[in-house]
Amino acid sequence: MNLNLCSGPFPFKGCINVDMTPYPGTQVVCDARALPFRSGSLDAVFFCHAIEHFTYDDAMQILKDIKRTLKPGGTVHIEGPDVIKCVENYRSHYGLMDFIFGDMDEIRKHPEYAHKWGYTGNGLAHDMINMGYRIKEVGDGKVHGHPKRDYKVLGVKDGR
Repeated sequence: MNLNLCSGPFPFKGCINVDMTPYPGTQVVCDARALPFRSGSLDAVFFCHAIEHFTYDDAMQILKDIKRTLKPGGTVHIEGPDVIKCVENYRSHYGLMDFIFGDMDEIRKHPEYAHKWGYTGNGLAHDMINMGYRIKEVGDGKVHGHPKRDYKVLGVKDGR
């Protein structure tokens, strides 16, 4: 069973789409900080462009809970805006604060869309290693079509 956690208006085929807002395509409405799935019940979790919308402490708790729900060998696929790449883009030609803080028009409608923390792929991978994940890959994110801005981290739950 695959999960698209914090799917927003972007449901993934072949996944249970989970969000706190009942968008079209959302099958489970819940807060990511309280996952209603059994321990060891999931094969994969996609957590794309969502972790930055939580405080650091909440995000680390969510990653621990994702690990709890994964089967041994299960994977978590995380993507989001790389804060260093965002600053470099801002300093060069883009000049868009939206890359760092989120889209202001959307934040005005949905305050929960504001970014609350910034990550890099390597920094997030380090945090995940500290909680027992094995890192399979750190690279450029592609889900939202911004590989020059986004990171990707693939983590694996080993053992039991």
